[in-house]
Amino acid sequence: MIAGVLAGWWFLRAGENHFDEWLSIKIKARWFTAPVSTLILGALIGAVAGALAGGLAWLARGSAGIGRLTEIGPDPRWTAVWIAAEVGIGVVIGYWVGPWLERRQKLREADLDDSVYDGDRR
Repeated sequence: MIAGVLAGWWFLRAGENHFDEWLSIKIKARWFTAPVSTLILGALIGAVAGALAGGLAWLARGSAGIGRLTEIGPDPRWTAVWIAAEVGIGVVIGYWVGPWLERRQKLREADLDDSVYDGDRR
């Protein structure tokens, strides 16, 4: 979840959601385009993360003997599904919370700039 939140925040900071830009040009209703593009961004990043985690789970799966030990390790399909869902939800949360986090950072930087300038005037 944390990786997804950080990915969503990074995409917001970098301004790399070109699908959002394209969609907002084609459809003027921003109340519609913003949530749709955010959900699609979360789905795409979640799918990539799920595919990579599923590949790693496939590599970790194996056999350690006979009987109960013929199949050990994670199930690649379920691992991919759950990782994709978790990261996708995190991306959506990070993308929606990102402007609030950026606003707080800018306020903090403005306070620091004001204190520096006040110190120079004395």
